[in-house]
Amino acid sequence: MSNDLDKKVILLTGSTGVVGSAFLYEVILKSEHELYLPIRAKKNKSPKDRIISILKFYDSKLSLEQLINRVHIFDADLTLPRMGKSEEFYQELINKITHIVHSAASVELHTSITDALKNSLAPTNEILKFQKLVQQKRNCPMEYVSTVGVLGKSNNILVEKKVDFTRSYHNAYEEAKSVAEEQIFKAIKEENLPIVIHRPSMIIGDSINGRIIHEQIFYFILKFISGKFTFGLFPSVGTLHLDTIPIDKVAQIIFASMNNTLPKGTILHHCSGPKISIEVSYLQQLLRDNSLLNIYVPLRFVKFYFNLLHFLAVLTRNKSNLKKAKVLKNILEYSLNDSKFSNELTKKVIAIWGINIPSPKEYISKVIREYNCS
Repeated sequence: MSNDLDKKVILLTGSTGVVGSAFLYEVILKSEHELYLPIRAKKNKSPKDRIISILKFYDSKLSLEQLINRVHIFDADLTLPRMGKSEEFYQELINKITHIVHSAASVELHTSITDALKNSLAPTNEILKFQKLVQQKRNCPMEYVSTVGVLGKSNNILVEKKVDFTRSYHNAYEEAKSVAEEQIFKAIKEENLPIVIHRPSMIIGDSINGRIIHEQIFYFILKFISGKFTFGLFPSVGTLHLDTIPIDKVAQIIFASMNNTLPKGTILHHCSGPKISIEVSYLQQLLRDNSLLNIYVPLRFVKFYFNLLHFLAVLTRNKSNLKKAKVLKNILEYSLNDSKFSNELTKKVIAIWGINIPSPKEYISKVIREYNCS
């Protein structure tokens, strides 16, 4: 395992998302690396405007003008051949890029498997094609962001290895990420591509200030366990645990991995691990301090209520209510999911880089405080 701090030219996908934006800021703060950011225009905001918003979130004093020679933004669609760009532009990109960080993904829980595969597998295949072309000219390592969700509904402990057993999934997002990860392993084996796989668990706010640019599943679970979906009544959660990881730790690990040479196919688990994962009841206690009601309801009643909402939405063919009902059922499944993810090998690797995984109780109150203020 060698260290390489030479200037890099990085193709970063997903730079407006939770992981990608945190990594973008990490690179800006800690290096002189150059970044190329393929971004789609969205909601009347240009790719440039989207990055300006990202920079303002992380540091109000940071401007794109300060980074004009380091951050290059271009309109792109990763589901299209050549990212939707001209052959000339694509070749120029191939000639410049030295490293790839692929973090682009949609984390919508209610999407269909068709849409989930389009949002996850298609971009992954396109980035693998690009990496292969660059690899013909120079070594081009990739940091690939997967998820511990590839474990699905299995009761097995997820270790830092390829998942080789059959399992079902909580939603189409997990299934699509699992299929995409299979493509990554195939590319490593058949094309000998240098790829390190990162599997974060439930990503939450920064360990220092509690902030996160976009709320993900953890924050829906907070709403659920605090009674936001059950008329202020607290679902009884028993002895369940959640495995969480602060977003700044995810960015630090990916950045350190990129600056060090790990064997191709290495898997890093960004997670608390089963020994220190947070008790859901502890989270509930922190949230209860801001509640007027302190009434608990058995989970079987919550399940019945959510299933009833889903049944009525199907019966009335109300698409909006059906979407909400599906999301609620997904949140319930995640809340009841007591999956365990091992990170023993990862902790040994990142310790060499000076990175530690803190106990959730060291940062969770900051995350809850920020959540309550949002």
